[in-house]
Amino acid sequence: IWFIPFPQGEPRRITNDLINYNGLSFARDTGKVVTTQSTKVSRLWVVNDGDAEQATQAASVGIDYFSEKLGLGWLPDGRLIYGSRASGNADIWMMNPDGSNQKQLTVETTVEGQPTVSPDGRYVAFLSNRAGTYNIWRMDIDGTHAKQLTTGPWENSPSFTPDGKWVVYNGTVHEKPVLLKVATDGGTPIQLTDDISMRPVVSPDGKMVAHLHLDEVTQRMKLAVVPLAGDHQVKTFE
Repeated sequence: IWFIPFPQGEPRRITNDLINYNGLSFARDTGKVVTTQSTKVSRLWVVNDGDAEQATQAASVGIDYFSEKLGLGWLPDGRLIYGSRASGNADIWMMNPDGSNQKQLTVETTVEGQPTVSPDGRYVAFLSNRAGTYNIWRMDIDGTHAKQLTTGPWENSPSFTPDGKWVVYNGTVHEKPVLLKVATDGGTPIQLTDDISMRPVVSPDGKMVAHLHLDEVTQRMKLAVVPLAGDHQVKTFE
């Protein structure tokens, strides 16, 4: 909430926190402001065999604002890897499905999130802005040997290929979000799409990449696939 003097004067910030405020009413005689304050709480749950009635909350994991934006995934051995602000900063953590043995993997003061684990369980690809911009990084499964894989202006949503050789991700080319892939050991990225594309997920056979594609005619996002080989031949679905 800000106060802007009228007809002139410098704007002044009234609130200084991360809480959302909705609606505003000014009590003229008292000089006080009434508003609605709202917060969002995210918690981790595990559902067995797709039965929502049997869902259980991971013990001691909760009250983490907007943690769904920081990512969540499975390790090959059945553990969970996820982004959390439990340390007071956005970092990557690992734990058992019941919430036990929580381990913090990143300790930087910058933002780390969106972790995805290689099929062999050796590496974690993740999003970080520790180099000044949001790029794709890779580290060992224990959080050591972090390596920057990309250097674009704005990147996110990493996804390993089934053979573990590539990381597919969202990147920015000519100020447009597109799909790219980079070798797990690093190297020159290869562009997969030319039009606006988002949220890549690699198919189990490693041949295609599902994603959201902007239809230039209708200006609506559609589900689409593109070959991982990189021929830019996008197929959309209604």
